[in-house]
Amino acid sequence: MTASAEFTINGAATPPEAAVSASSTVTLALTSVSGVRTIAWSFEGNSDDSLTNPTITPAGSPLGATATFPMPAGAGQGYLLQCVINGGRDDEHVVQATYTKRAIVGVVDATTTIPFVAGEIFERDAVYGYTMTLNTRATSGGTPTITNDSVTFAKMQNIATDSLIGRDTAATGDPETITLGSSLAMNGSQVLGVATAGVTLAMMANVATARFIGRVTAATGVPEALTGTQATTLLDVGTSALKGLAPASGGGTTNFLRADWTWAAPAASLTAPTNPTDDAKIVYASAGNLAYASAIKTNGTYLAFGSTVAASGTQRFGAGSTGAPVTIAAGLDSTGVTDVALLSWGLFTNNQLTLGEATSVARISIRSLTDMVISVAGTTAFLLTNKALTLAYAAASSGTAPVILSVTGAAHTGLTASTEARDINIVLARTVTMSTGALTTQRAMRITPPTYAFVGASVITRAATLAISAAPAAGTNATITNTMALWLEAGALGFGSAPTTSGLIRTEANAGVIVSYASGTAAARSALAMTVSGGRDRVHLGDSDGSDGTQDLFLSTREYAYVRIVSTNEWTFSATTLDCNSNTITNVAQLSGTFFTNEIDDGNSSTADTIDWSTGPVHKSTLTGNCTYTFTAPAQHKWVQLKMVQDGTGSRTVTWPGAVKWSGGAQPSWVTTASAVNIATFYYDGTTYWGTGATGFA
Repeated sequence: MTASAEFTINGAATPPEAAVSASSTVTLALTSVSGVRTIAWSFEGNSDDSLTNPTITPAGSPLGATATFPMPAGAGQGYLLQCVINGGRDDEHVVQATYTKRAIVGVVDATTTIPFVAGEIFERDAVYGYTMTLNTRATSGGTPTITNDSVTFAKMQNIATDSLIGRDTAATGDPETITLGSSLAMNGSQVLGVATAGVTLAMMANVATARFIGRVTAATGVPEALTGTQATTLLDVGTSALKGLAPASGGGTTNFLRADWTWAAPAASLTAPTNPTDDAKIVYASAGNLAYASAIKTNGTYLAFGSTVAASGTQRFGAGSTGAPVTIAAGLDSTGVTDVALLSWGLFTNNQLTLGEATSVARISIRSLTDMVISVAGTTAFLLTNKALTLAYAAASSGTAPVILSVTGAAHTGLTASTEARDINIVLARTVTMSTGALTTQRAMRITPPTYAFVGASVITRAATLAISAAPAAGTNATITNTMALWLEAGALGFGSAPTTSGLIRTEANAGVIVSYASGTAAARSALAMTVSGGRDRVHLGDSDGSDGTQDLFLSTREYAYVRIVSTNEWTFSATTLDCNSNTITNVAQLSGTFFTNEIDDGNSSTADTIDWSTGPVHKSTLTGNCTYTFTAPAQHKWVQLKMVQDGTGSRTVTWPGAVKWSGGAQPSWVTTASAVNIATFYYDGTTYWGTGATGFA
């Protein structure tokens, strides 16, 4: 019987294409194994370069008669599957024919189609798409082609919304996606039109200078470029109710346009005064006639007010008598007789300019020879003289406390590079000369503290005469190497009413506590105190009586020093003695030539034990097995000892580090009976442990 490469997919006869489920195991099997010697399964192509072909696992007899592979997850994927049987020579050296079968296997996409697979050259059935004859038909010249009209729009590559297919690149070539741009748009029904606001002014036809776009020709038509004359024919003439063009004047020099939009001559005419005394006066209407104002005068050069006029100035203001102020009134007061001054000025008080009336809520006075005053409710709030600036509350307040002075810095941008930007700069750098005489205290700037009170008993947790909220912060792209809330550039810092005359931080005599802290027992405790008493300088670290359970360190020149924990002196140092106050001295390696140490018990050795000499010079090791020792060197040259104790079994041996050298060239003969004690003593010189031994302690 002739062999065949026909196979099934998941038990079904193989069509040109077969769809399976994503993430499933696909089973392959030859339809018949008759005459089959060898089977080879493989994937020859797939639908996307990003896909990885699954691995086929052969099984059955002969090997490969059945096989499986896992279908990857995801929709819209296809693979070209191939089965090849026999080939080569059989056991009798007879050449065998090769049989090949190919099929498409994959997972359908949203259109129930298995994507086209690289290497696919046969026509599929009409089940999973691509039913056209792909490459099996040819033109008369034998060139593979696609049947006319067989490529539908759905089979073409996707293009973006509101795009056309064409070609903009010069020369013949592949079709390209043509975008519509902002001037064209689709209306959603495959109709191409001009987009809303798509025609810019630059896209319109050029027009001559001084033209309007409109239309004066009768009937609907193409827009026209209108001249100014044509445009006026489209505009309405103004009326008493509507804005518009002025009506034609008819010519002449006597008519004027009235409010009713008609041209007419004035009802009356202005005549020259008949009385020479009215020359240079202002004319005004009075009871239907023209009159002349005696208090308002002009000679064509200046304008003057008042019966007595200043002798100079383009605008001159007079007064009832020389030196009296010129006043602009806001009206009469409640009496109906006296004017309420809005603005007044004059020579009567140092060329004073006053805004507001003396009894008003707010008043500003500027006197060119003395000062500037801002008053609120009759009380001076701001006083600037040629010597000083004074700010004060105009009156006591209730409710929310007012701020006397508030300075808000601006968020500057683009300031000059590498140049300091100061918000407030107070310059007191000058020479102040005083009359001869001793001066106890001189302060260039002083802040006196306020007194805070309450209607009833109340507590202020923290109060300060001067506070700085924080040090400068680094913003975007900024790095501050040293940031300080307060910087004393030079000089000293003094505390108290009479600080000392030297030192960077100066306190008055017997200042006592320098640094304090809050105590859990409510009362504040001193953290650092410096005092001078009886000619002795004293430094106290910690609370002075130790009653709050803190540690206490006291140092005094020409007296003594002590360390205290809680309220009892633990250590007291005087000129000649050290009083430990019955406390134990531990872990002291050497003191005045006498050794004090504790034995360190390293416990059971097992078969390996590390002796750390940096923790102490005397160690104990209980041998519970044949032990190899490792030494950790001490910090300096010294004598060290190791006590080795045999356990209840005994017969335990030891092996020493290579840095150990024994007296006589050999280690001692250690006693290994149960519970025997041997002691090894070494001198460590930084490299070698020079050892001796004492054995068999009973």
